[in-house]
Amino acid sequence: MGQQEQDRQGDAQAGAAWHSDGERLRRAVWSLATRQVARNQPFTISCQAFAPRAGDLVLARLDATGQPRDLQMQGGRRRTLILGDEVVAVYGDCCVPGEFQAVVPRTIGPCHLVTSGGVAGKMTASHGRKPALITPIGYLLHVNGERATVADAAGELLAEPAPPARITVVLVGTGAKSGVGSAAAFLARGISRAGLRVCYARVSSSAADLDTWLLHDAGANPVLDFSDMGRVSTAGLCPAELERIFNSLCGHLARSGADAALIEIGDGLLQPETAKLLDSQALRSVADGVLLAASDAMGAAAGVSWLARRGLPVTGLCGTMTAAPLQGTEATAATGVLSYRHEDLLRVPVVRAILGTLRKQSKISGQDDARTGIAREDTDRASA
Repeated sequence: MGQQEQDRQGDAQAGAAWHSDGERLRRAVWSLATRQVARNQPFTISCQAFAPRAGDLVLARLDATGQPRDLQMQGGRRRTLILGDEVVAVYGDCCVPGEFQAVVPRTIGPCHLVTSGGVAGKMTASHGRKPALITPIGYLLHVNGERATVADAAGELLAEPAPPARITVVLVGTGAKSGVGSAAAFLARGISRAGLRVCYARVSSSAADLDTWLLHDAGANPVLDFSDMGRVSTAGLCPAELERIFNSLCGHLARSGADAALIEIGDGLLQPETAKLLDSQALRSVADGVLLAASDAMGAAAGVSWLARRGLPVTGLCGTMTAAPLQGTEATAATGVLSYRHEDLLRVPVVRAILGTLRKQSKISGQDDARTGIAREDTDRASA
């Protein structure tokens, strides 16, 4: 028996000395990545040396602090990590361009807590980032002896998407820090203030820093995420699986009966999974237009050009660059596309103009106004 296996068994035996597996798991910090998992299930902790798989739930001990410095819990609250904390995390691949890349390790053993959402993996690249180190104690098992995964609690994967919402806006950023999530929240609030129902889904990225409560507070309902479909991350997924998740999320949004759907695609245009989705017929069959978030004017200009080459018209520019008004002015001058600050997206006349533009240009997939357009009476209601 190897030293790592002895250490894990020692950890488990030490825990059992003062409480049961169930009690130990109740005391553990359950990460955001497990948010669909019911904690009151009769899980047991296994020390067997299975090879980890993406989606496996694992109880691990924090042995060295780093980044992330805190953990987002199941309910969304952040908790400062303290050495010795026991955390229920989820194995997964993860890639944040410009920051780090991590993969599911080949063996159970010391690895890294790579996101504040609770993704566990082996860091393969890091740019000025000291990762938090964790030591797995054991997998979580169901009563039948099967390993527990986030897919066990996933929502219904729809075989065929329902008809899209009456108008669907895709929001994407030039990079991971371009402010696309905040822009989505402000637009959701603006649509709500216009008297229309709005829903939201984030279809790609990694389980970390979800804007779930922000979107709820902004008026979106429902608010969904790829993790609702049983994935802790979309990094490395094949196009067919990405499209299946995308179609399912769009189908669930459509069932809500909302007037407008906001679809956020994470991680930036050049991230492989983002590019695959934007090139897919699945997206083109529902999208009426694109809002592009950028961190600077040059990025906005390059992003508009990148999307234009794929036949995806950009309806508006937004994101962190708009905090500096001159950047927005510069981006509009370079692209011919209007730039919207957060406060602009709250104004009903601006929302009406954006929805009206989408209604006119909703030809990404050759759809007609009967399907994609906000009805004229709804546009009138938005301007009231």
